[in-house]
Amino acid sequence: MTFSSLTIERVVSVTLRVLQSKDKITLEGGFTVDVITIHQDVGAVKTNTRVNIDIDRILKKSIITVPLSEDGLCCDKAIIYDIAHLEKDMKSINFLKDRRRETLLNRVKVLHAEARVPLGPCTCSQIAIFEDWLDVQIAVISSDISNQVSYKGRDRSCRINLWLHKGHYDIIKSLKGFYGTNSYCESWDKPF
Repeated sequence: MTFSSLTIERVVSVTLRVLQSKDKITLEGGFTVDVITIHQDVGAVKTNTRVNIDIDRILKKSIITVPLSEDGLCCDKAIIYDIAHLEKDMKSINFLKDRRRETLLNRVKVLHAEARVPLGPCTCSQIAIFEDWLDVQIAVISSDISNQVSYKGRDRSCRINLWLHKGHYDIIKSLKGFYGTNSYCESWDKPF
């Protein structure tokens, strides 16, 4: 658990789990709680050691933000938007960026109709259907598991990297920039 996610509720929940375990703990005598913090060494390259999702998703140049929406279609919007970036189609990118137009939503609806997937938030099985339909590899990197790969489809010529945080998807344009490293191995999904 990272220091930034350490809250009173998390400490109390861990303490409750220990107290409710099969071990006999007497509360009359008191008990001590040991908190161990581990400092991760930073190499020669300057990296951002703290991750603030709300700020980093806007400030980092390696992340393309997808507009927040209540309809739960942010994964689909990210896929459509990233395909335009992969094809370097500037006309489509500019149309998709314009939030006053419904171009992005219309393309999402067409994608759902062609792939025969119901409209709504995407699961891994629906992402796999989109992968097969679009013939791209999609990798989902989740902030819930310390920015590790939570889903990765089979290898294809084009790869789309999505960042899942707080139930919302954004696009990772550069994995090296996202992790703040010099290199990234896509076959092992490891920054170094």
